[in-house]
Amino acid sequence: YLEVLELKGTLPVELPTTRRTRPVSSTRLRSLLLEGPLLSCLCIVRELRMSDNCRFHVVADGRTAPTDALSDLIDAIADVGVSGISPRTLCAQSYGQGYLRVAGYSTKVDIDKIDATSPTCYFPEDHPPLFNLSVGAMKVSDNSCMPTYVATICTRLLSLDALEGLSIYVDMNEFNVTGGPTAGVELGQLWRDVLGHCPLLSEVHCIGAAAYVLLRELAAHEPGQFMPALETLFFDEDRISRHLLYENVSLYDLLLHALQRRTIKRTHMCVRQELLTDAN
Repeated sequence: YLEVLELKGTLPVELPTTRRTRPVSSTRLRSLLLEGPLLSCLCIVRELRMSDNCRFHVVADGRTAPTDALSDLIDAIADVGVSGISPRTLCAQSYGQGYLRVAGYSTKVDIDKIDATSPTCYFPEDHPPLFNLSVGAMKVSDNSCMPTYVATICTRLLSLDALEGLSIYVDMNEFNVTGGPTAGVELGQLWRDVLGHCPLLSEVHCIGAAAYVLLRELAAHEPGQFMPALETLFFDEDRISRHLLYENVSLYDLLLHALQRRTIKRTHMCVRQELLTDAN
């Protein structure tokens, strides 16, 4: 019985015109790794039936795929039996246009291992992920859709009841375009509707637009209603100032209001932040 399947650089570029009438039963499969074009990965996944304890690792190239192909892939993964994966650590990263990676791990993130001199999402690469979905070069006009994809992955494929550590970086190119963060409603919905309800989430590392939206949500909710277990906040942003505004509030005041409203045992600011200098 097949237990491990790895297909790297061997997936077809030309897609089949017909599908199998019956999927391949792969309930004994413990590990699946696919690397190749997004549509090819989608075709392979649709032909399988797996159990929810299969380690799932997909690295896909989305440059030849239509804009809704990632949604189709997420649906297909859920349909073949991969759902309810329960990570202790979740990492979600979107930087550059059309790139997204979401990974879940059975180990709790060690926030002290994060390199604070280089802003990036923390992926504990010394531990194999329970789930990893990485898609690049997607045809999107901007990254405003990425928080919605993260939310869909969390709700359709994962169970976050045991989640303890989170590292999230969403670069929406907002500073280059507007001179300030313009995260939009999608990130707010991700925090409020998905991540904010995790009962055990105690450590959060955030960068980019996700960080500013988190500050707003922390200030807007009672501790028992939003991220009730939060004890450690690693705010890995170096552009906090009184001059940059988010929703007509300076980033400095946004941070101050959040910390006044919410008691957090440990708050870690990035080493690049000159928050208390006269210039800010």
